[in-house]
Order: sequence, then C-alpha cells, then structure tokens
Amino acid sequence: MSGTNMMFPQCLKELTLSSCGFSWDEISTIGTLHNLEVLNILLFPSLGKKWTAGGGSFLNLRQLKLEHSSIKHWNMSVDSFPCLEQLVLRWCGELEEIPASFGSMPSLQKIEAQACCPSARKSAVKIRNMQRDDMKNLDFKVIIYLD
Repeated sequence: MSGTNMMFPQCLKELTLSSCGFSWDEISTIGTLHNLEVLNILLFPSLGKKWTAGGGSFLNLRQLKLEHSSIKHWNMSVDSFPCLEQLVLRWCGELEEIPASFGSMPSLQKIEAQACCPSARKSAVKIRNMQRDDMKNLDFKVIIYLD
C-alpha cells in the first residue's frame, strides 16, 4: 500500500483501526482489499478534515463505521462503496454533510448517526428521502441519536 508501510492480508474481511494516525489517503488505499466487508475507523481526531473516496474502491464493504473523527468534508464518487449496506457515524461533530451519493446506492439499507452536527443529520434525512422516493427503497432506515 502506498504512503506508509501498511500491510494487510488481502483475504481480510473485517478491519478496525483505532488511534492509528493514518491520513484519509492512506485509509482510501485500504479500499484495495477486495474481501473487506467491515471497516471500523475509531478515534481518529488527526486524520485531516477531508476524505475523497475514489471510484472502484471498497468493492465489497458492507459496513462502514466512523467514530470520534474530525472529518469535516467527505467526497466520494457514485461507484465508491458499491455494496455498502450500513453507514454508522458516531461523534463526528465536524462532518458537515454525508455525501449525497449515498442516496443513489441500491445496496444501502441504513444510516445511523449519533452526536453529529445538525447539517449532517439533515443530509441523512435527504438521503433517506432519495432512497425512498427515487430508489423505491421503502425499508431504508435513518436512526439519529442526539447525544
């Protein structure tokens, strides 16, 4: 993998990173792990404020959790996370908006947000409306915890 000496087995299905200090670019390189289904990024206050997830990455990821992150801007192409079913955001108080691209993901079933800023919560509701109205995903859920 690029940048640092990150080495993970290609067969890895679940990965939890906690207080590792990787940059968002380095996190994006984890998207080349084609068997990865669950990614938990915990306690990452210093990763940087912007994450751009490129297309064709995280091909089999089903669950993504960001917890205690200082991310502020998140950009992603529509073909990032093509199999994602669940997005969990906890204590990401600086995240201004959840990418609207999640609204057109047919695999997405649920967004859970806890202690996120009002604009991020509002974007989760917009994504729910897109999922239900445009994608006809009537079972789509958004769960928001205020604390």
